[in-house]
Parts: sequence; structure tokens; C-alpha cells
Amino acid sequence: MSTNGVSHRARSRTPAIVVLSLFPMVGAFGCSASRGSVEIKSQAISAPDLIERCASAYSSAETIRARGRLILQGDAESHTRLVTWDYAKPERTRLRVGERVAVIRDGEWYRYDPTRNAYRRHPGLGGDPIQTAVYFMTDGAPMPEIAMPISGAAALGAEAPSEWRLNGVRWVGQRPCYVLMHPYSADRNDLTLAIWIDQDTCLFRGWAIQKIGADVDDPPIVSCEYDSIELNAAIADDQFAIGRDRLPAIARANVSAE
Repeated sequence: MSTNGVSHRARSRTPAIVVLSLFPMVGAFGCSASRGSVEIKSQAISAPDLIERCASAYSSAETIRARGRLILQGDAESHTRLVTWDYAKPERTRLRVGERVAVIRDGEWYRYDPTRNAYRRHPGLGGDPIQTAVYFMTDGAPMPEIAMPISGAAALGAEAPSEWRLNGVRWVGQRPCYVLMHPYSADRNDLTLAIWIDQDTCLFRGWAIQKIGADVDDPPIVSCEYDSIELNAAIADDQFAIGRDRLPAIARANVSAE
């Protein structure tokens, strides 16, 4: 399974899980509610059904605006990066992770260079431009949700949705969510990937990579949590601009609180 979203060719040029080797990692599962404190609404619901509902919600949206945090677990201190994600049809994506900003559009991905006040086009390395951009923007974290509006359930990396299993519930961003589990990748059988799907809206509230057998309250190696997700909100075209004639507006957006 290629859950980290990068082609074999791309991974051969960079470490397979950079985020596991280059950064001190700090994080947590959000509000860390006990499994007994939130009720699953329907015992008949299945993991494949949840994934299909989630994929349908994203694929039918004209725009998506999400705000959250990428959290890395470390021995000494917390490493948390602001995440802002905007998407608008047809297939335009803007992703900010900490101080890094990328725009993916027209089958290419561009990274903003503040020293030159310009976006620079980057090679795809043989893979999907969204997956490649995410990989380098996050130093190897998966962020499968970014590809959901275009790729649907395939963005989660599992060839068959039936490979996912429902594994209880958890609070994320003050929302009760189902927890779905899957092995992280074939070459890291000591890790598992959890995704959190909102019980009411079926929206993707986050994910975490954790060691197999970890206790429910153990912090994950790396995780992402979304505090707000809006579908069909108004998003200005400037969010996806890459030409110099519109860069002043983009530069202001990069430094303002989002």
C-alpha cells in the first residue's frame, strides 16, 4: 500500500519516511476521550461504508476550506505546524504547512519562494502532483485528505476499502468521530494508520500514524487534526494564483492569520 502517497520512483530519490527520521516528533490524538465516553450511533455501519460516504462528500463539493494542525511527537518539545487547505473545482489546491505554501493546478505543483516573491514549478518525479507536493511540503507525512476531492477513496491508499476496520470512536476538534485503522505500509509493518471520520457529517477530521500495540492514550508519531472544515464556501481565485501580477495578494495571505 502506498499510503504516504508518493510513487516508488519518487521514494527512491528521498528517504521513505522522512518525517520519522528527520524531526523530533510531538503530537496527540486531540481531545483524547475514552472509548466509552462517545457512543457509536449505528452498530451496523461499516468501515467501507464510512469511507464511501466520506469520499462522496468531498467529490461532490465545489470548494473545500479546512484549518488545522500537523503535530509531530518528540522526546523534548512539541512541533506543531499550522495547516490551511483550500480546494476549488476544477482541481485547484492550495496547501500551507507552517511557512511552506504550495499551489497545485493544471497538472503541476508550485511552491512559493518568499525570498523571490514568486512561485516556482517543481517536477512531479513521476507521481501525482498532489501526492508529490504533499510529500515534500510535510517531509513525508501522508495527508491523504488532500487528494480526496479528486481521487476519492483511492486517496487513502488501500486498494480495497474492505481492508479498513472500524476501531472505536474518539473526539477530534470537538467532534465525535469514528476511528478507522489500516496498516501504514508494506515496508513499515510496525506502524498503523488511523483516520477519523466525523459521525454526523462524514467529513475527514484527521489522521495519525502510531506504533502497533500502542495504548489508546499514547501519542502518535505524527498526526493531523482539523478544527474547521467548510464545504462550498466562497474562495477567491487569488488563493490559487501563481502569476506575478497577482502575487502581492498572495504574499499578504501568506503572512496573515488564517
